[in-house]
Amino acid sequence: MGKWKNLFEIIFPYSNLLPLETVGALTLVYYVFLVGLEVDLKPITRFYYNKKAMVVAIAGVVFTLPVGAGLYYLLVTDMGQKSLQHSDSDKHMRGAVFWGMTLSCSSEFPEVAKILSDLKLLLTENGQLALTSSLINDLFSWTLLLMVLTQFYYASFWSLLVVVAFELLCFYLVHPFANWLIKKVGNGDREFVETQVMFLLHMVLVIGLISHELGAHSITGAFFLGVIIPKGALNNAVQDKVFDFVSAFMMPLFFIIVGERTIIQDLALDTHWLTVVIVIVLAFLVKMVFVFAVSWLYQMPLMEGLSLALLMNTKGTMPLIILYTAMDRLVSYQTTLTYIVIII
Repeated sequence: MGKWKNLFEIIFPYSNLLPLETVGALTLVYYVFLVGLEVDLKPITRFYYNKKAMVVAIAGVVFTLPVGAGLYYLLVTDMGQKSLQHSDSDKHMRGAVFWGMTLSCSSEFPEVAKILSDLKLLLTENGQLALTSSLINDLFSWTLLLMVLTQFYYASFWSLLVVVAFELLCFYLVHPFANWLIKKVGNGDREFVETQVMFLLHMVLVIGLISHELGAHSITGAFFLGVIIPKGALNNAVQDKVFDFVSAFMMPLFFIIVGERTIIQDLALDTHWLTVVIVIVLAFLVKMVFVFAVSWLYQMPLMEGLSLALLMNTKGTMPLIILYTAMDRLVSYQTTLTYIVIII
């Protein structure tokens, strides 16, 4: 609807776009913090023993990354009919990496859990496999996004090292300390007071600022802060007070920003329609094919393997977060953004 110029100028005049994007970015920080709150660290200790879930998650990421990058070049070269300028090689390389990352990630762990719960498949063997694979995929995706952003934005090995050290510090020092503090102060069960919840919501901004200054995106620090908060009364209190407001009221602002930056008319420009169809179909199928191949190697029943492939191929907010980040870092052409949004 934003392509109707008069309507867009009435609803979102130019003077309002900057504050709108600011609030949308802040909303995104709190959203990924809430996603992190729903991630349980306990199953991580069992990943080593759940080799099937690990193989499914790794296959869905490792094999999809290069294919996604290849599809990017297939699109921008119009199946080899156009030549790319050498001066733009670095920009295209970054765009290809972000395409690969976008196609390799799945729906967030809470979203997959909700799908399985709605379909009454949560407690089945296939449901548990999909749930565990999704959690591993989430951790891979966030770690990869962290490394790519740090390397592309700062182009420094030391910056990457500092960010990794910061995340390890959160896991091995802050997480045990938070466990001890909650048991000491709140006994892990009783309802936490308003001030403690507000303190944690302010800490989201502080950790986001620290991670941004260290070379990562602010959402990375917010996500890992949510992950290391122990499950219990504080976790539940934050979700009860904030989740509905952020997800139902504030997140539409983020989607408005993505939609406003997506120019649908670009699909009809400068690229043959056959290339468009081939790229969109292959991008839709790529992760599903690799996950299904793994299920076939494990001799899973045909329909169970297909359902697992479909579940791991669903896309949540994570791909849009990657694209939003790519837009901010000016590494993705506007035209290619339109294609990948349609693929999602």
